[in-house]
Amino acid sequence: MSFTEFWNEFWERHDPDNVFAYSTMKVVKIRDRWLGLFHLAALLGITFYIVGIVIISRKGYLENGTPVGTVRTSLRMPFNTTIVADDYPYCQDPSPYPSMDPCEIWDDNDLLFPHAEESAMTATTRVAQTVETRDPKCVENNAKCKDSQTYTEESKRWYYLAGVESYTMRVEHSMLVPQFYFQDPSGAYAGAGVNMAGKMMRKGKSGEVYLNFVAGEPDQFTIQDLLNAAGVSLDDNSTSPTSDPGETWRHSGIVIEVIISYSNLNTFFGTTSRPEYTYYVSQVPDTEFKVVQPLYENRTSPSGTRIVYDRHGIRVVFTQSGSLGRFSMVSLLINFASGLALLKLATIVVDTLAIYVMKHKKAYRYYKYQYTADFSDLRDDNIANDIEKLKAYERTHDLDDEDYYKRREMKNRKSSARERPVNRESYGLDINLLSDDEDARR
Repeated sequence: MSFTEFWNEFWERHDPDNVFAYSTMKVVKIRDRWLGLFHLAALLGITFYIVGIVIISRKGYLENGTPVGTVRTSLRMPFNTTIVADDYPYCQDPSPYPSMDPCEIWDDNDLLFPHAEESAMTATTRVAQTVETRDPKCVENNAKCKDSQTYTEESKRWYYLAGVESYTMRVEHSMLVPQFYFQDPSGAYAGAGVNMAGKMMRKGKSGEVYLNFVAGEPDQFTIQDLLNAAGVSLDDNSTSPTSDPGETWRHSGIVIEVIISYSNLNTFFGTTSRPEYTYYVSQVPDTEFKVVQPLYENRTSPSGTRIVYDRHGIRVVFTQSGSLGRFSMVSLLINFASGLALLKLATIVVDTLAIYVMKHKKAYRYYKYQYTADFSDLRDDNIANDIEKLKAYERTHDLDDEDYYKRREMKNRKSSARERPVNRESYGLDINLLSDDEDARR
């Protein structure tokens, strides 16, 4: 069959007014209290979500920015406190390492290494101290010297550092929100932490504040405070995969992550005039830490000596994050427009339940969908513009019955088949005989 024959046959079988029928919106008021109450409840629920939660609670009227900044730390020995090594159990009984040497007491400069790190610090808790001597036959930059032959170990000591938890940390941090600050260089979107109020939260205790910090004073707290906020002790057994049985975090080293989160959204509505910050402290699981520090007596001497300090300790890493907001009409309009789309969803849900799920779905479907008369018939009868004749036509035809249109289309197909000319030659038939038979049928 050629395309032309297919095209002609298709339109003979299908009414163009049905194929290209136009579906339009029509408001039908279904007087059913249950449908109306369900729809009203859906609208009220969505309205509450848009206004109460998205706009007010989540502050959908604000544009948010992420702060960036710097953190500087320092460490100092406790004031007016004498550290006595024998007062600490791990100095009296260093098990499971009985070969440990007596504890030592270092000041803050020795305890802290590396020095002057940005956004991090390390306080040493255990040291493996090795004295090594250079092999005179293996001088520096000698290409024939193997690494293992460069230095020879003379002596080695292992010891804990006493009272590390009582040392005081001082944290100085600052931040700014670039996208806001360059448009409004006020203290609302930038500043030093010393000018802000803050707090430290205790891990695992929902909403429990461990420490408070007031504006105008630097942030100072002991290492023990930091460990308490993280919910860990240096004398707990280490869970690092490389630790020995019974080894503690004091022995292996530990990593503590401190997140400083800034916000000016700590009010029910609007923003605060100055940002506030919160410390969130946690331990990095199954992770130990150490750093090696070599000290040389005379590096250029062929027989020089060096002392290697293998330091294990508390590694504290600071991360700055958070969100600061300011009023934005664009954000408000975007959230409001998204909410309006949800209101439309309420109508779609109620319509779907009404015509497919509820008990009287057939009645609901009958009232919701309306079928018009075939406008080809109306134009043929010249009544398309006469409202009274249209009403009379509707009274004599069941326009809401879908089967009416199926029956009408079948009638059109039969009519089309009777009117279609038969190509007798294509069937190899005697034209004269067919003509006689057709005359007889007529």
